[in-house]
Amino acid sequence: MDDILESGWTRAELRRVRGDDSGAISQRGMDPRMWLGALLVFAGYYLGARLGFALTFKPHAVSVLWPPNSILLAALLLVPPANWWIVLLAAFPAHCLVELESNVPGGMVLCWFISNSVEALIGASAIRYLIKGQLRLDRLRNVAVLCLCGVFLAPFLSSFLDLTFVALNHWGGDSYWEGWRIRFSSNALAALTLTPLILAWAGKGLPVRRKLTPIHLFEAVGLFLALLVIAYLIFNKLPLGTDPALLYAPPG
Repeated sequence: MDDILESGWTRAELRRVRGDDSGAISQRGMDPRMWLGALLVFAGYYLGARLGFALTFKPHAVSVLWPPNSILLAALLLVPPANWWIVLLAAFPAHCLVELESNVPGGMVLCWFISNSVEALIGASAIRYLIKGQLRLDRLRNVAVLCLCGVFLAPFLSSFLDLTFVALNHWGGDSYWEGWRIRFSSNALAALTLTPLILAWAGKGLPVRRKLTPIHLFEAVGLFLALLVIAYLIFNKLPLGTDPALLYAPPG
């Protein structure tokens, strides 16, 4: 081995040849892309949690749409399993910050982070086990595995843990099964809509942004503002007692 090192090979190169690069981070520091990824996870989780709390209506303890877990799942699928701890570490301060801002007790804050992380880990582990290599959404089998493990199985199993934590902390006014139903539905919907979007965007990378024309940007901003105004009018300006769901019903 010393003869090989003297001939010009570095220890890092030898590790790559042997497939053993476990000491790479400790010796050269974290890859700058991981720092950027951690920052994006923090920002995405924080904004997703803020949206989730905005869509939590009293007396329910859980949101009708909870994006952070789907963001966490996508982040885990985009990095090697050896770096999953970095993703969870980046999400933890964002979780604590938004939960404490919403006056959630400290015990419930920690419990919810555990259940959120368990959901993302269940989904990511099952998907990684069934799909080797890069997760591409241009194959029917990959999409089916994502839906089965990430959209159904992970929210289904983690909702039992989540609502057990809610019951132990005496949080919210729902019964166990009512809270379980809302939590499972909200997390499954978020995983079905957000996770594939993040994975598809990350897979295409920068070329998507280079193809974005001013017309496309104007259209996207206009659509977002229109939806924002409509949502504000529906949930804040309707007469008291009006069910917003009636606006989606067909006339007649």
